[in-house]
Amino acid sequence: MRRGLLLLHYLRERVGAGRKPSRPGEGVPGSPGLTRIKMSWIKKALERARSERSAGEGAEGGLSSAAGGACALEGKPVPKPIYSRTRVLPVPEAVLLENRIVAADESHAAAEQFKLLRTRIFQQMRPLGLNTLQVTGFRSREGKSTVAVNLAISIARDVRQTTLLVDLDFRRPAVHRLLALGDSLPGLKSFFLDGMPLQEVFVSPGIEKLTVLPAGGRVVNPTEMIGSPGMEALVKELKGRYPDRFIVFDTPPVTECPDPLVFSDYVDAVLLVARADHTQTDQVKAAMDLLPREKLLGVVLNDASIPDLDESADGKETLFWKRRWRRWFHGGMARAGRWKGNGERGGGP
Repeated sequence: MRRGLLLLHYLRERVGAGRKPSRPGEGVPGSPGLTRIKMSWIKKALERARSERSAGEGAEGGLSSAAGGACALEGKPVPKPIYSRTRVLPVPEAVLLENRIVAADESHAAAEQFKLLRTRIFQQMRPLGLNTLQVTGFRSREGKSTVAVNLAISIARDVRQTTLLVDLDFRRPAVHRLLALGDSLPGLKSFFLDGMPLQEVFVSPGIEKLTVLPAGGRVVNPTEMIGSPGMEALVKELKGRYPDRFIVFDTPPVTECPDPLVFSDYVDAVLLVARADHTQTDQVKAAMDLLPREKLLGVVLNDASIPDLDESADGKETLFWKRRWRRWFHGGMARAGRWKGNGERGGGP
C-alpha cells in the first residue's frame, strides 16, 4: 500500500478578497499579552526591514538583477538566482528522501501529487497576482511541515517562480530538521530578538531557486512576536521584493494555538493539512469557524492510501476516506456560508 497525498477540495475561484480586522489584544503595544516585546525592539525591527530592502538586493537568494522580475512578468523562465550573502548548505538527496521530502526526486510517485497541488494553487492565485500562502493544520503530527517543504520545492521547480520557505512555527520548528540544516542554525528568532541582520539568516539548501528562512529555535511568546508590527512589516517586505517570488509560510496547527489565526491576516491564502486516521471531526469544524473564509484554498489529506490502477482493498480504503473527508469539509464550509451540501460552491463573501 503506497501512502501519499489527496487534494480534496477544489480550490476557491477567488481568494484574498479582503482582510479581517485585527483582533483586540493581538500584537497591540500595551496589551496584556505583550509581556516580553518592547517598543524599542519593534522600532528596531521596522528600521532594519526598511534599510535592508535597499541594501540587501540579491542578499537572500532572489535574483540579483532586474532580469528575474522581467522574466516573471513576461511569463518567461526565471534564470537561476545568484547568491551573494545567502549561506548555501547543500543537502544530499538521500537525506531528503529519508525525511520524506520527495518533491526533489522527479521519479518519485508522490512528487506528481505535489505538482498537482502546485498547479491547483497557481490556477487560483496567479491570475490575482497573489504570492503568499500559509500552510497550517488542525492538530500536531499531521505532516503540515512535510507538506509545506515539499510544496515549496515543487513551486521552485516551476520555470516562472523562485520560492521562499519561511518557518513560523516557533513552538515546534521543523523545516530545518526536514532539510537537515542543523539545530544550531540562526533564523527569525535571532533577527527579531537578537538584532541579527536579515540577510544573515537566509539559507539555500542547494535546491535550485529555493531559499529558506528558518525559525531559529523556539520562542517564549510566539503569538506576540507573530502579531507584532515588526512581523507584519517583514512579511510586506518579503512579499514585495521580487516579482518572481512565491512565499510559503509554515505555521502551527489552528486548534492548538492562536499563532496561525493571527498570522492569517498577513497572507493572501491559507492551505490546511489533515492526516488520515488522525485528524478529528470536531477539529475540522472548529478550524472552519476560526479561519478567514475568503482566504481558505482547501484541505490536503496527508498519509492517505493511493490506490493502484486496479480495484483493490487499498482503493476502497482511499475512497472511504475521501468520501468521509468531503462530507466533513463540505459540512463545515456550508455552515460558514461558502459551500453547499451537495459539493457545489455557495455564495459566501
